[in-house]
Amino acid sequence: MQPLAAIVQQLCTSLPGVDPAACQLLFEKKPLDLSTPARLSNLPAGAKVELRTELAPTATAASDLLGLGRQVHVFTREAAEAAEAEERAAGEASAPSDDFYEFTAEDWARVAAGRARAAAAAEGASLRTAALRERDERVAASRHGPAPVRVHLPGGLVLQASFGALETLGALRQLVARCLAPGVRSWTLYTAPPKQVLADWGVSMYKAGLVPAANVHLGLGAPHGGTRLLRPEVAALLGPPPPARGFARRQAPDAGQERSERTVAGGNFRAGGASGTSNGKAGGGKAPKWLKLGK
Repeated sequence: MQPLAAIVQQLCTSLPGVDPAACQLLFEKKPLDLSTPARLSNLPAGAKVELRTELAPTATAASDLLGLGRQVHVFTREAAEAAEAEERAAGEASAPSDDFYEFTAEDWARVAAGRARAAAAAEGASLRTAALRERDERVAASRHGPAPVRVHLPGGLVLQASFGALETLGALRQLVARCLAPGVRSWTLYTAPPKQVLADWGVSMYKAGLVPAANVHLGLGAPHGGTRLLRPEVAALLGPPPPARGFARRQAPDAGQERSERTVAGGNFRAGGASGTSNGKAGGGKAPKWLKLGK
């Protein structure tokens, strides 16, 4: 399903100079979670939604000066961790009750149907032509909105910008190159763990696994001698981190998907009107009353 972030990206294409990553959707003056699929946002028919953006003049000026074509955020790793901790605390305060995670017969049917669809898709994948596979990949990528990418620099600074799912890694490399100081020449980009150096710059962000959000690290080929890594005009953008969409905050489970995964992993489930439950204790040796074993 198309998330609200994809709708924001489509709206911003007709608004020059507006960065989708800096936008929020408000309904009745309350922000909406942009990672929520549009169909599950519970917006009534005919609802009026407000698109709000906060653009810092310094950020816009620096981006235009460097010819980046996108808004850039610079912040410290400590500030990002503090913001993520606040978001986690807010999420725990609104967490569903334990009854939400009960695994029902309907949940099991939904999981089984999903596995059947995945198996059928895997079986038919080998029969698709390269053109069909590429088309399917583009369709899947188009469902995502702008993907925020955080580039972690040595020393604790973080550089963040948003990219379209079908943009190539070359766009990320070009952005980093323009933000780094002229004296920084030997460097690589990699993801971890495990450490994987990004080298195929023609691969899309979606195919490289950097969607819906990603942390990328900058590795230096040689010591930079204590000089500044960023250009002065980019370093001047230092401020608070933007909302950590896709990094720390998880989308609320829809239609029992997350509760199904967690309950299956934990070994606790309830089927139909069964009264027995498996408590996951090792060495119990007793089968639940509702389980009938053939002799």
